[in-house]
Amino acid sequence: MTVMEEAGITCGNCKGKHPTVADVRACYNTGKPGRQDDVMPGQKQDGLSPGRKAYLHDLLKQFKLELDNGLTIDTIGYRRGQVILEALIKARRDKATGRNYVMPEGVKFLSHPDKGQPRERTTTTPKLPDVPAGHYAVPKELLGYTENDLYFYRVDKPDKGPLAGRTFIKSIIGGRPEYSRFSLKETINVLNAIVKFGIEDAGIVYAQEMKRCWKCNTHLTRKASRVLSIGPECAEQAGRGEEWRALDAHFNHENAED
Repeated sequence: MTVMEEAGITCGNCKGKHPTVADVRACYNTGKPGRQDDVMPGQKQDGLSPGRKAYLHDLLKQFKLELDNGLTIDTIGYRRGQVILEALIKARRDKATGRNYVMPEGVKFLSHPDKGQPRERTTTTPKLPDVPAGHYAVPKELLGYTENDLYFYRVDKPDKGPLAGRTFIKSIIGGRPEYSRFSLKETINVLNAIVKFGIEDAGIVYAQEMKRCWKCNTHLTRKASRVLSIGPECAEQAGRGEEWRALDAHFNHENAED
């Protein structure tokens, strides 16, 4: 035993002496000055000091361990507790530096490691039916409603910003989308109804009833647009630009009569 070990290491926290560097760290870990007389070598020590108990408790928690043989941090003896504490300090250091580490004797893994720990919230959002952004008309029967023959909706699917990737629906009243707070259940009901009716069919019925493009909701002024249910720009984007131009030429570029 060296002279330093006999004398102990002066602790800047409690101003006393500790036998090892690990004891000094344990004392600092409490944030409070420890008792000098419960860490001096050669003295009677029935159990761990409050600082070591707190340190051991934290290390056991980090590794999801508990003391074996029914012992607790309050009942384990000083010598045995100190050996486990120092071994766990070394294990944590080895783990942090990517080296192999082993658990000391006298500990075991918790049979229920999450017991007593706050559960993380997990939310599972049902996958919504895939309906493209656009404007749709849906018969009341498919929605389970009994009043109007048709109901009109706008489906929004932002591709930018914080809401990107989400799907929203709005009711359309008088040709204008109105903000409505649809529940998730109502949203799924509407989207399912559009899918059952047929996505393009629902769009065409919307265009025929509203005389608006079912893609962008622009008023359809040309005869060709009325026939295709979409305007020239949306027809181009949908790969039907040539078809729209041919129809427009067929109708001599005439506007719709109304």
